[in-house]
Amino acid sequence: MKHSSAISARCALFLIILPAIIPLTAREIKPTDSRLRYDGCFFPKTNGNTIGFPRFSGEAFSSATQNKIFNGNNANTTTGVVMNFFTDSPEIRLFFSLLPGTLRYNEFGIYRNGQFQEIITIPKTESNFIIKITAPDKKSAGYEVVFPSWANPLLERMEIPDGADLFAPAPDKRPVYVAIGDSITHGTGQSTSCKSYPFILSRSMGWNLYNIAVGGSKIAPMLGPMTEDKRIDFITILIGYNDWNSGNTLEAYVADYHTLLDSLRSRHPAAIIFCLTATTSKSAESRTKKTVPLEAYRTAVRDIVKQKIESGDKSIYLIEGPEISTEADLNDQVHFSEDGAKNVSGKLEAQIKQRLIQYR
Repeated sequence: MKHSSAISARCALFLIILPAIIPLTAREIKPTDSRLRYDGCFFPKTNGNTIGFPRFSGEAFSSATQNKIFNGNNANTTTGVVMNFFTDSPEIRLFFSLLPGTLRYNEFGIYRNGQFQEIITIPKTESNFIIKITAPDKKSAGYEVVFPSWANPLLERMEIPDGADLFAPAPDKRPVYVAIGDSITHGTGQSTSCKSYPFILSRSMGWNLYNIAVGGSKIAPMLGPMTEDKRIDFITILIGYNDWNSGNTLEAYVADYHTLLDSLRSRHPAAIIFCLTATTSKSAESRTKKTVPLEAYRTAVRDIVKQKIESGDKSIYLIEGPEISTEADLNDQVHFSEDGAKNVSGKLEAQIKQRLIQYR
């Protein structure tokens, strides 16, 4: 009788423990599900049930690469792209594969209810990978998954346990901010896009970032037409280092800068544009222009902005790059360290707020 009771007790214990070790049945969510929102990407591309995140139109991409304005592999990265969703799931799994493109870092930033949670680093050797997010409690929450600045991930699917719900995030009413630039704005020097100065600035200002900077880029006038039907409220332009350092003449730079501004203004008459002169650099001499200093390109931007203001544009402002950056902010000749990007963002924010007070 005692032996039978012991067996019954062990069976009862087994029945209690067993459900805890059986994996939860997963429910698949397609990346094209309307309850998922993707910010920071003007031209998301679906292929069946997967979704990629091109930041440029096909026409602009072809024009820029054919004219050697920027490198296509660098452009095919996802800096500034953010996936948004709201769920009560205790666990979320996101399945990715890597598409062709420059791969330096494959790091994702995770935010929950607007608060930073963690960085998830994927080894560069993994071309197919899963990001697992575990909720700290059982409450429904909004999530933001910030994509890498120097990788090109393709989202294949999401999985949540059966019984969990996925909800559409609230409509996004934030002002749209477009960052135009080269590697400094793209995020070189920081391991992930949520540590770049445009991302930090956008979070602090409450703006929805679309980062269309490309590492190695020269000024790209074709970016204006690309934004034809897009809503844009604020624009920063920090471009010129590669024009100075890699062969674009000062005269061509000035002409292309005018074309870019005119193209943006004709399509976005109410947008406020901040033109930044080149930030601090340790490089004293261009690789190709031994007698033309970087300061000449700064002077060109000053003159361009002055001309636009004198022509009646009341929504364009000049910000001096050397006033918001120092050599202490750099981790090489020109790019910001992670602390430097944070410092520069704070100083840039102060300058922008000062000008917005003047604007009002």
